[in-house]
Formats: sequence, structure tokens, C-alpha cells
Amino acid sequence: MTNWKQDLNEFLREKEHQDPEAQTAIERYASAASKLCETRVNPAFDAFKSELERHGRNVTLSPSDEVRENRVRSSIEVYFEGQLEFA
Repeated sequence: MTNWKQDLNEFLREKEHQDPEAQTAIERYASAASKLCETRVNPAFDAFKSELERHGRNVTLSPSDEVRENRVRSSIEVYFEGQLEFA
């Protein structure tokens, strides 16, 4: 399993050391956050979804694939027997 704490530390360290002339701080952060979601968060959601489905749950993922209003969002909804179990 991937060490997510190490990945987060690397992400934050990289964010702090990028050339300030290349992009604004918000653009740099949004780009790095998007990359972290794409490479770590979304694959983790996919694995979580598979495991829940193995236990008879219906799962709806809304993975983050873009930055909107300087935010990166992912969500998951889990249903069991037609009822929302958690989100």
C-alpha cells in the first residue's frame, strides 16, 4: 500500500519550492492538488469502491478530475438496499 503521508509531505514540499515566477501561488497549488488527486486519491476511491461492491453495496464516485474555483473535490456515495448508507 502506498504511504500516503509520505506522498502528502512530498506534495507540500514540492508546492513550496516551485519557481514563483512560473505561476501564481494559487495556480501552483491547484496544479499540485489536482496531480495528488489524480495519482493517489482517485485510485484509492476506486479500490474502496471495489471492496464495498464486493460487500453488496452500490457505489457512486465523483472523482476529482479538474480544478474549479481553486478547489479539487472528490466524493463517494454508498447505497445499501436502495438507501444511502454514507457519503
